[in-house]
Amino acid sequence: MQKLYTVPQAAELIAERRRILFVAGTHSVLERLPAGAWIGGTIPYFMDPIGGLCDQERVFVHMLPEGIPLSGLRIESIDPGAVREIPSKIPRGGFAMLILPAFSEVHTRFAMEAPNWPADTRRPLVGWVSGCHLEELGTVLPEVINGFNQSFMNDRGVIAYVKLPEGLKAEIGIVNLFRPDAGARIEFMSPGFSVRRARVNEVEVDFAKWCRDRRIDLKLPLVCDCHGTMVNVSFRNLHKDRVDFYAPVFPGMVYKQAASIGDYPTEFSKQAPKGPFDFSCNCILNYLYAELEGRQISVPGPATFGEISERLLNQTLCYLRIQ
Repeated sequence: MQKLYTVPQAAELIAERRRILFVAGTHSVLERLPAGAWIGGTIPYFMDPIGGLCDQERVFVHMLPEGIPLSGLRIESIDPGAVREIPSKIPRGGFAMLILPAFSEVHTRFAMEAPNWPADTRRPLVGWVSGCHLEELGTVLPEVINGFNQSFMNDRGVIAYVKLPEGLKAEIGIVNLFRPDAGARIEFMSPGFSVRRARVNEVEVDFAKWCRDRRIDLKLPLVCDCHGTMVNVSFRNLHKDRVDFYAPVFPGMVYKQAASIGDYPTEFSKQAPKGPFDFSCNCILNYLYAELEGRQISVPGPATFGEISERLLNQTLCYLRIQ
């Protein structure tokens, strides 16, 4: 059920008005879909049941189970100032699906604010960060789309609040193959996606120089233990005077670089929970670094520019399961 569909096939699913859909594909194919109970985002990379691939002619569709009424769906756009309102709007007994355009202000605002939301306000929130073909980086803006009114946005996110019937609940989770190695303890003095200085084993250093001197493998993210969950922060660029990341770092956390892993599909099959899943996405960095094109893993979905499971994540797989 969760796989790539042709545009006519996806349009037929939307027209049936039997299920809530989450859709991923390029702008040119998403704009050909009819209005309906769906939200989506741009990306051309996928883990299909037949294997990883880049596809700019079809769309990947996740369908929620039949029996979840469309009357329990509310779709809204999210501007940067509305990010703080997300937890209070997620229905009790339900969940929210959030899609954010990569490199936008709302993407940054969510990444910085979500980890600080009070624990008692948290309800199931899952989603992903839309992107573009890697050859179009810097020239094409990632977008999201509200399927109700078929509006594309590159400066706002789109969110689907879903109320579930009695007897159903939403379970969200992540699969993270990375674990910290036994090396240096890294701490940062200020939050953000870019850093210049850090404390490494209690000594303040020029972090870019420290990374270059040790020739660290930028494919291996920084990892920190966040209340028992391993959270990755992936390297984006190593400049002369700063280091850029795909997610923010925060003071008060101890980071270590991840240890190398073995064969990705093999390791994933050992750690992945049992499906089926109602939504899942994997990181584009896993797709690239583990060379997943043409290879199969057991959980299909778009290969995204970031994953969302209550907060912004990197180099993980996120999933939603309705039980």
